[in-house]
Amino acid sequence: MQSIETVLKCFHCHWGMLRSVIRRGDPYTPESTKGPQIMTKVNLLYSAKEWHRFSENIKKRDKGICLKCNRGSPDVVLQVHHEVYKEGRKPWEYNSSDCITLCSGCHAREHGLIEPTKGWSLLSINDLGGLDGHCEKKGCGNAIRYEYLTYHPKWGYQTVSYGQE
Repeated sequence: MQSIETVLKCFHCHWGMLRSVIRRGDPYTPESTKGPQIMTKVNLLYSAKEWHRFSENIKKRDKGICLKCNRGSPDVVLQVHHEVYKEGRKPWEYNSSDCITLCSGCHAREHGLIEPTKGWSLLSINDLGGLDGHCEKKGCGNAIRYEYLTYHPKWGYQTVSYGQE
C-alpha cells in the first residue's frame, strides 16, 4: 500500500509550487537525475548544433505550440520531447515522428517531475471544524481548515489542506 503524504501545506502553497516549476522552464532530460558526470555529458549533447537544428525542425513542424496545452512562445518555453528512448542514440538521431513539442511544464509532467493536472480522484474532504492548523511551508503560515484526500494512479495518495477565514 502506498503511503499518504502528511506534510501540512495549504492549497495555495501546494499549487503555487507547481506553477513556479512550470514558469521557470527548467530544461529536463531523463538522464539529469543520474549524477553530475552524466549531466555534463547530457548538457553537451543538448548544446550540439545538430540538436538545435533537429529541435527547431520539430518545433516548426508543430507550428511553435505545445501539443498538450496549445500554448506557445513567448508565454512558455518550448522543448522537444522524445516519446521513446533508444539506447545509444543521440537526441537528434531519432525519427521526427518519435518527437513532439511540449512546453516545459507539460514536458516535466510527461517525465513525472511535477504533479499532473488531470487524473486525480477526490476521496474525501475533512472539515477540521475551525482553523485548526497552519501551512508548514517555510514563510507561509496560512490557516488550515479543510483537508482534501486525493489519489492519482502514478502519484499515490496526497492530503492537500485549505484554509478559509
